[in-house]
Amino acid sequence: MLLLSQKKLVGIDIGQKMTKIAYKNKEFAVETPEGSVGRGGTPNPSILGERLKQVVSENGLAKKFAVISYNGQGVFTKVIQVPKKLKLSEVNNYIQLQKDNILPFGTEDSVMDFIQLGSDDNHQNILVLALKQKSVHPYYEAVKIAGLRPKVVDIPALALKRKYFDKENLEGLQLIVDVGERSTNIHIYKEKQFRFSRSITVGGADFGAVASAAKEMTAKEGKEVPLTSPALADVFYHLQRELNRSIEYFRYRSGKQELTSFTLAYITGGYGKTPGLDEVFAQSLDIPLESIISDDSKYSLAQGLTMWGDGK
Repeated sequence: MLLLSQKKLVGIDIGQKMTKIAYKNKEFAVETPEGSVGRGGTPNPSILGERLKQVVSENGLAKKFAVISYNGQGVFTKVIQVPKKLKLSEVNNYIQLQKDNILPFGTEDSVMDFIQLGSDDNHQNILVLALKQKSVHPYYEAVKIAGLRPKVVDIPALALKRKYFDKENLEGLQLIVDVGERSTNIHIYKEKQFRFSRSITVGGADFGAVASAAKEMTAKEGKEVPLTSPALADVFYHLQRELNRSIEYFRYRSGKQELTSFTLAYITGGYGKTPGLDEVFAQSLDIPLESIISDDSKYSLAQGLTMWGDGK
């Protein structure tokens, strides 16, 4: 398969509230039609596709290749080891032969990919990713209805890695936290290689709602209240607890030897610069504030999708 340069790809980040589109240096946002994205993030192709069609047509994007972010649930990941001598094509053949033993669900209707994580003296470490075909199909259909040509369905952890990490030489563990309207996605990497993701049900809307109720102010004013404020103590505790749980589970799943320290963290999404949010993560990660970079661009994920082909 020939890889397309990022200048030719349209990145589409389908959210429950807004759908973000990136192409070259252009960015567009359209309100996601109510009811077009259900629980778990699965879109209704016809409703969403028709809404996107207007944006695609007005901005000359019709018939261009699109990379879509899979924002739903059910992404399966597993690290396996294969002989170091295997070439890329041989690794693919090996995984196809062993997929019945690797996947926890039926392989007939699954979509699989893999990432090389590095090697030791005798083995390559391979991260296998898989989704059920029925989970991916609605994304393809929505984009086709919109007038685009779906190239691939990507996962947020990989798109954000390309956006923030691919041009840096990093050691240790890294973290990207994507703070959305209703949920927060936590992605952990080791030396830039994706290792673990988890979604928690605390989002930016909770910050302002709780603060405004506690201080009798508008929701807009509530958004400016720092997370370290006593009015947000419960939200602060819940968010930090879930982050700590995610890190502990990652270390447990990786084995007792995974004691590597975090060296860098990005907080992104529309609520990435919420006052006090960097302090929450600095405490959980035990790293200085200057090692935490906040970015409130709502297009970070869509931009990372356009970079597909520059490296997984």
